[in-house]
Amino acid sequence: MTNDIINELKCKICNTEIFPVRWTNDIEGVVDYKKKAFTPKPKSFKLKRLAWILLISLDVLILLGILFAVGVIKI
Repeated sequence: MTNDIINELKCKICNTEIFPVRWTNDIEGVVDYKKKAFTPKPKSFKLKRLAWILLISLDVLILLGILFAVGVIKI
């Protein structure tokens, strides 16, 4: 997620975009009200499947290394 907010208004009848130049005072008032009421979600990131596999594999290797160092696992 980013902090960029996009204002886009489309006509539901003809499915065309209404550009801010053509907005009426009523539309401007609603847009301003919505901007003030809008609270964006905090930024987050999502790991892909490969990243999860690598992290879990690294954890397993570290755990095996610790168990080998302590003497629980012997080769």
